[in-house]
Amino acid sequence: MQWAVVELINHLNIFNKLRVEIKSVVGSRLVEESDVGNLPYLQAVILHPPVPLSTRESRQACKIKEFDIPKKTAVAINQYAIMRDPELWDNPDDFRPERFLSHEEKADGEMNQNETRGQNYQYVPFGSGRRRCPAQIWQPLVEYFNCCHGSML
Repeated sequence: MQWAVVELINHLNIFNKLRVEIKSVVGSRLVEESDVGNLPYLQAVILHPPVPLSTRESRQACKIKEFDIPKKTAVAINQYAIMRDPELWDNPDDFRPERFLSHEEKADGEMNQNETRGQNYQYVPFGSGRRRCPAQIWQPLVEYFNCCHGSML
């Protein structure tokens, strides 16, 4: 969450766009957890994964490229590298929340299909599938805006 706030401070145009979205959906009351589903731009305010690596255990023996992975091997997944892969993302180090919206048109005319529920493995800041992080980032971010910047909204 700290990195999201840092990026918003350094990109006031994005902060203002987020503020407008929150104001239009929530009005003058405090943001509630039930509002988050109606705040797509808030959900897209992401650049840095909360942790750079996650771990899993292989369920069966497999081969990944030239590596043989035995069953029950601990495997580290470099989320930071996946989310910064220039083959998957245009300008991966730029703070551009629009890239995380459901459908963003890329420079080549293709559409990104980004989502966080574990089906799109180019974006995995909270893990994926049944074992993904249930809290994700939005709850703390909503609480931050309610607590510290309620009057700014």
